[in-house]
Amino acid sequence: MKKILSILRGKKQTERLSELRSQEIMRALDSALNNVEEQKVLADIRYHEEINNLGDDGVNYKSKINQLIEYKETIINADNTIQAINEIKNDLESEVEDVDEKDR
Repeated sequence: MKKILSILRGKKQTERLSELRSQEIMRALDSALNNVEEQKVLADIRYHEEINNLGDDGVNYKSKINQLIEYKETIINADNTIQAINEIKNDLESEVEDVDEKDR
């Protein structure tokens, strides 16, 4: 049995309700993952645009470098968040021994 179902069934819910809530939780995690991946892509695009802007005449290097740092931090934070979400999903989808099966 998956860990998430075991947790939800421990809350005295019917099997069907537990499965529906499990699906809802996994969809929420997928949605969060999609949002973070989108933020990462946008930050990566902006980062490369700013790199190209460094060659412009009259560029304010300090401002551009600060923007580059900000975009890189967003990318790094997104990578960490993606990893965390995937670890949460893996943990919730891991197999656990069903309490009812254990008593048999």
